[in-house]
Amino acid sequence: MIKEFIEQRKNAFTESEVLHNNELQANRMVSNLMIDSTMALAVTWVLATIGVFPINVDKFNAVSLIVYGCLLLPAIISRQLKHDRWWLKYMLIGALIIDYALVDMRFSHKVVPLIALPVVVSSRYFSKQFTIATMVTEIFVFAVAAALSPIYGWVDMNVVSLPKGTALVSTGGFLADNIKDYISDEALVKATLLYSFIPKIFIFFLIGTVSINIAKRGREMVSEQDRISRTTTRIESELSLARDIQASMLPVVFPPFSEKKDLFDIYALMQPAKEVAGDFYDFFLIDDDHLAIVIADVSGKSVPAAMFMMQARTLIKNTLLINHNPAEMLTEVNKRLCEGNDRGFFVTGWIGVLDINTGHMVYSNAGHTPPAICRNGMFTFLKCKPGFILGGLDTIHFELAEIQLKPQEAIYLFTDGVDEAENARHELFGNDRLLEVLNENSTANMQELCLKIKSSVEYYAREVEQFDDITMLALRYLGNEKNVKYLTVDADLENLATVTKFIDEQLEAAGCPPKTRIRMDVVLDELFSNISKHAYAPGKGKVTIRTEILEDSKTFSMTLLDSGVEFDPTAYINPELEKPAKERKIGGLGLFLVRKTVDEMIYKRENGQNILTVTKRIDQ
Repeated sequence: MIKEFIEQRKNAFTESEVLHNNELQANRMVSNLMIDSTMALAVTWVLATIGVFPINVDKFNAVSLIVYGCLLLPAIISRQLKHDRWWLKYMLIGALIIDYALVDMRFSHKVVPLIALPVVVSSRYFSKQFTIATMVTEIFVFAVAAALSPIYGWVDMNVVSLPKGTALVSTGGFLADNIKDYISDEALVKATLLYSFIPKIFIFFLIGTVSINIAKRGREMVSEQDRISRTTTRIESELSLARDIQASMLPVVFPPFSEKKDLFDIYALMQPAKEVAGDFYDFFLIDDDHLAIVIADVSGKSVPAAMFMMQARTLIKNTLLINHNPAEMLTEVNKRLCEGNDRGFFVTGWIGVLDINTGHMVYSNAGHTPPAICRNGMFTFLKCKPGFILGGLDTIHFELAEIQLKPQEAIYLFTDGVDEAENARHELFGNDRLLEVLNENSTANMQELCLKIKSSVEYYAREVEQFDDITMLALRYLGNEKNVKYLTVDADLENLATVTKFIDEQLEAAGCPPKTRIRMDVVLDELFSNISKHAYAPGKGKVTIRTEILEDSKTFSMTLLDSGVEFDPTAYINPELEKPAKERKIGGLGLFLVRKTVDEMIYKRENGQNILTVTKRIDQ
C-alpha cells in the first residue's frame, strides 16, 4: 500500500509540466516562509531578552533550538534539491505544523493563532486532498499542543477559573506561572481544551473550508491551464510538422541543376509571416531544354490556406509537366481549384517556361503582380496583362504571352509581402524603392540580389511585426555567350579609366593589335564622355558597357546603354570640314571621328534606354 502511494505521488508529480511547475513554486514559497518564520522568532527572542516583550525567556529558550532546527533544516534541504522532489511538500508542511504547534504550545495566547497558517499555505499546492489531510493533521497535532501547553507552556489567564475571594500572592516571575501552584494540571488541561482550543477549532474550520475551496478552484484553473498548454504544444508540434512538410515541397538547393549552371542562374526564398505560409515559389525542368518558374500567393494566412497552397502547387507542377503551355495549364488548374472551394480561397500566380538554349520565354499571369525584368543592366517592371485569379470562376481562360531574354538579362518575381511591407508609419516599401534596390544590385548574382532585397525589406519594416509572407524568385539567363562581358558604372568621368581598362582586357585577350586597341580607347573616351556630361544632367545615372568578341568574324562589338535623355549620335550632322574653322558649327567632331574609326555604328531607343552599338574588325 505504501509502495502504491509512493508510485502514485511520483507519477502525479511529473505527469503534467504545469502541475509540476506549480508544485515547485509552492515548495519555494513554503521554504521561504519557514526562513522568514525563523527570522521572526529570532527577532522576538532578542526583544524578549532585552525586556521589550513580556515573555518568559526560559520557556522561549527551551523551544527555540528545536523550532529553529525544524524550520531551517527542511528549507535548506528543499533549496538544495531546487524544490524538485515529490516528497518535499509533505516534509515542509509537516515541519511547519510541528513548529507552529510548539510555538503555540509555549505561548498560546501571546501569538497570532498559528493553527491557521499551515492549512492556508497548503492550499497553494492546489490539491483538495492535500489541504484536507493538512487540516486533519493540524487538528490532532494542535490538540496535543493545547493539552500540553498549560503543563509545559504558558498558562492562558482567560481559561483559569478561581473561587471568589481567592487571594494571589506573587512569588516572583510571571503570574501565570504561579497559578499552577493553586490549580491542578488536570483542571488546567481541561480548561485550556474547552475554553481556548475549541473556539480556535471553530475559526480553524472556517479558514480550512475557505482553503479547501481555494485549493479546489486553484487545481481547476491549473488543470485548465495544463489542458491549454498541452493543446498549444500539440498544435505547435503539428504546425511545426506542417511547416517542415511545406518547406520540403519547395526546392532549396542552389545551384539546383549543376549540369545547367552555365545556362542560367536562379535563386528563390520564402520567409513565412506565420507558422505556415500561403505564398510559394517553384522551379523545375520540364525537359532537358525548358525550365518552369512559378510564384504564387494564396489568399489568407491560416492552416487551410496553407493546405490550399500545397494543393495549388501540386496541380500546377503536375499539369505543367504534361502541358507545357502556361496559359492552358492555368485554365485547367483553375477548374480543378474551383471544385469544392467552399471557403472561397483564391490564388494569384505568375508562371513562365524558359527555353534555356534560346532565352525565349512564354508565360501567363493569373492576377499576380508583374515581375521586374533586367535589360541592358536596368530593371523595369514587365508590362503584361494581369489576368484573373485562380479559384474564382471556373469558366476563365488565361492568355499566353512571350518575351525574349538575351544573355545576362534577368527576371525577378515576388509576392506582395515585398512591395507592401509597412513601416511603423504604415508607409509601404513600394515599387519605386524595390526598383531602386534592384538596380543598385543589377550586376549581382541572383542569391545576392534576393538576400539584399530581403534585408532591405526587413530593415524598412524593422519596427513592426512581419505581416505577410516574403517570397521571391530571381532568374538570370546566361545563354552560351562565352565572349560576352558586362560592366555597369556611374556615368561619371572619374570612371573612364575603369571602363577603358575593362575593354582593353577584352581586346588583349582576343589578340587585338595595339593600334586598333588605342583607336577603340579613343572611341570609348568620346562616347562615355558624352553620356557622363549630357545624358543625366544635372543629375546622375548609370551606364552599362557590353562587349562581345565574335569568333567567326574576329569582330569586336561594344554597346553602351544609358537611361538618360534620348540622343541619337548617328543622326548628328557631320562637321563641315571643307569650311574654315571659324565658320564651322561647334561640336560634332568627336562623333565624326568615331564614325570614321569603327566599321559600324547602330543606335536605337528601347524601353526608355539609349542603346548604341559600335563594331570594329580586330584581325586587321
